[in-house]
Amino acid sequence: MYFTNRAELKISIYALEKESVLGSLQNRLLNCYNLLEKSFIQIIEINRILFAVVMDNEEQRVITIYRTDKETRENRKKNGRWKCK
Repeated sequence: MYFTNRAELKISIYALEKESVLGSLQNRLLNCYNLLEKSFIQIIEINRILFAVVMDNEEQRVITIYRTDKETRENRKKNGRWKCK
């Protein structure tokens, strides 16, 4: 798995390490599919903070990562943007 330049920038902004992101992906909290962007979203937790990791599963790459919260996640599911399981 590799990280795009954007993902690496976001990791540095949030003061994360690639290894912690990759480790958290193994224990992800939720799998989602963004119906608008046609991308996969993995919800992970690092240091008690929720992050959404946007992935391209075919190319095995992390596109970007951003902070999220339960309310945002639920809103995206309710409005039909994300389909989660």
